Amino acid sequence: MAGPGGHFGPRGFLTEEEKQNMPRVTGTLIKRILGYLKPYWVQFLLVFVTILLSSVVGLLPSIITGRIVDEALIGRDMKLLIELLLMALGTLAVSQVVNVLSGYISAWISRRIIFDMKNQMYDHS
Repeated sequence: MAGPGGHFGPRGFLTEEEKQNMPRVTGTLIKRILGYLKPYWVQFLLVFVTILLSSVVGLLPSIITGRIVDEALIGRDMKLLIELLLMALGTLAVSQVVNVLSGYISAWISRRIIFDMKNQMYDHS
């Protein structure tokens, strides 16, 4: 949440010390970050795919709701209504499973990168 003047922090702003110690985003920093991600590119790609899949599956309930209203309720077709409701329930379940999978893989990548960074720090001591 941005605080006064658009600054961030626990109270909505950064102290002068925090402002001075903020890392500058440079090409070197980006390369360093990507270097930590490189060993986990397959998992990172899987997270990206699950996010895309979640987005697509997230659109389906709206489409199904439109069909429920336009076809099943107006046409008084109970069989179609039940089928569409089951489809809506199924897409909701798939969406939740994909979200959990994405969160799990993201957390796994984060833990591995932190582990690698700690090992690299201790190796240099």
